[in-house]
Amino acid sequence: MNSPGILRRLNDSAEVWSWAFNFFRLASGVLLLPLLLHSLSTPDLGIYYVFLGLTALVPILDNAFSFNIGRFVGYAMGGASELLPLGMHSTKTGGTPNHRLVWELLLASRALYLRLAFGTSLLLSLVMWGVVRIRVQETGDPHWTWIAAFLTVLAAGIEVYSNWWNALLRGMNEVSHSARISTITYGTKLILSCALLLAGLGLVAIPIAAICSAGLLRQLSKSRCLSILTADSRPKEARYSIDLMAKLWPNSWRVGLQLLSGYLAMNGMAILCLEHLGLQANARFGLSWQIMTIAQGMSAVWTQVSWPRVNQLRTNGMISDICLLLRPRLWKQMVTYAILAAGLIILGQPILTLLDSGKQLLPSTLLVLLLLNGFLELHFSFWTVLLTTENHVPSLKATVVTNLFALTLGAWLLVVRSSGMEALVIAPLIAGCAFNYWYWPKRGASSLKTSWLSFLVTAR
Repeated sequence: MNSPGILRRLNDSAEVWSWAFNFFRLASGVLLLPLLLHSLSTPDLGIYYVFLGLTALVPILDNAFSFNIGRFVGYAMGGASELLPLGMHSTKTGGTPNHRLVWELLLASRALYLRLAFGTSLLLSLVMWGVVRIRVQETGDPHWTWIAAFLTVLAAGIEVYSNWWNALLRGMNEVSHSARISTITYGTKLILSCALLLAGLGLVAIPIAAICSAGLLRQLSKSRCLSILTADSRPKEARYSIDLMAKLWPNSWRVGLQLLSGYLAMNGMAILCLEHLGLQANARFGLSWQIMTIAQGMSAVWTQVSWPRVNQLRTNGMISDICLLLRPRLWKQMVTYAILAAGLIILGQPILTLLDSGKQLLPSTLLVLLLLNGFLELHFSFWTVLLTTENHVPSLKATVVTNLFALTLGAWLLVVRSSGMEALVIAPLIAGCAFNYWYWPKRGASSLKTSWLSFLVTAR
């Protein structure tokens, strides 16, 4: 066996680095929580969760714009000469990267994200001031708490501004480098957070680590991007285009609203569980849901790394190549999830018992239904993301309505029918099966001029 060759292939694998990133996300919960419990008093821990809750919407804001920036960059790398706010030109471009357009997107993204970072910081500052001042006197050191609040706001703004370079890099189909940089910087954030907590910095540890890792992410991503773009392709006048910024908006707010509706529906379910079933039930539901989302994230890696290339192929109308690229990856995604789900059903609770953690998953039947919904949701996500490569978000209304219906149905089953914990599992499954889980695979396959079953069985 050629060990250096194997290591080189692993280092160049976007899938391996994406799995490593998911591992660090899992490790952050395992490592940070005990340290937070040890380092912070109960009031300080409560304030920490206030900080965490207030900044939870920042990734949604970032993802809404970075998703569309990455797609536009993919079009430009596929040779597109012009970008539209919605939809695409039907003419084929020949596939030669349009570096000038990438430069224009770079400059427009920089100007856009500077405004986003400033607006996010300003809004978060006002909300933070209004919320924290109510209970700040209960913390161990109010002055230290205000410093931590300021650093949290600063970190949120810096993280928003830093992320666009990595989105640009990913859109260039530099998925392996993008995943490697994200993993390295997230690992740095985790290690630095643990070190600062152990050093006794308390509430300021996490935002300081976030600021440092965001700066590292920006620098590494920027360096790689500029190594790809040729200097002579840069516009002579380094000015951003208001028109190009405006073209990013129509789909960005749609993606953002779709992500926000899912976030609110899930948190609404958690509040219902906590209010009507208590902490123990909420712990079982929350732990099961968290592990299910980890399985989704690990499985989705197979297809996520392909979207920049799909954007390039869309630009040139190369539908057959898209089918050939995505079909085996979709199968790998489904099989990976099935294996992880089966392992969770069979081994999840025995492992928790063996670890003597005192924690429990959902009962077997409900766990199976939760994981089934996770599988269908993952499949739905694949097809709706595929449709967005045509530069529109047709699933917005259906997704928002479905999330609202799931939350309403869950509340009715739980409060009126007294159904118990099964209401939280059954409601999203029923809501999804009513429309989203069958319609969008059909609609997505039709965009590839095939049927759902034909796509799975035969790639053209």
